[in-house]
Amino acid sequence: MKYLLLLMLLLLPTLVYADWLDDGSCEIDTECTISRMLINETTSEIIPDANCSLYVYDNSNNLLNSYQMDNDSSGYYASAVKINEVGDYPSIMTCNKTGLYDSANVSFNISIGYRNYFYMFLILIPLSLFIFGRKKEEPSLIILAGFLFVIFGIGIYMNLFHGIPSNFVSNTLSLLIIAYGTYFIGRTSVECVGGF
Repeated sequence: MKYLLLLMLLLLPTLVYADWLDDGSCEIDTECTISRMLINETTSEIIPDANCSLYVYDNSNNLLNSYQMDNDSSGYYASAVKINEVGDYPSIMTCNKTGLYDSANVSFNISIGYRNYFYMFLILIPLSLFIFGRKKEEPSLIILAGFLFVIFGIGIYMNLFHGIPSNFVSNTLSLLIIAYGTYFIGRTSVECVGGF
């Protein structure tokens, strides 16, 4: 029993296939600024007055959106992008100025970011309650932990936790969490009734 619970905890990180928030990545559902400085490669001078656009593609090279990039006369061109799906986004910045044309790869990654910590915290609450309830032989804590496991498992299965993909691993793990929660509730309830 405890080995299966340990296996379930070891599989939990595979629920979230996105990376932890790294340099160069943006967090899901937040406004992410894509910016680059435009410099003349021949003269090394900053070009403050070009017309630049950002084209964001999915992994199948389908255009998701295009954005007009703003500049602040310092040579930095930026555009705010908000995406609600984790993954890598191939992107191209194109600029032109009086017949001169250039483009650059400005691909970026959208990750689940710090929500990973929140999801880990959510699973640690019922686990801590369960362990504490077992040590203190307090059935109400074990039953509460079971209910929280069931709620968390249902949330994963119904895709209520944004950023956790709906795939075979997450669905299997959510069913395992629900099964364990139900088992804890049922077994503890039977032991309580049997104790009276």
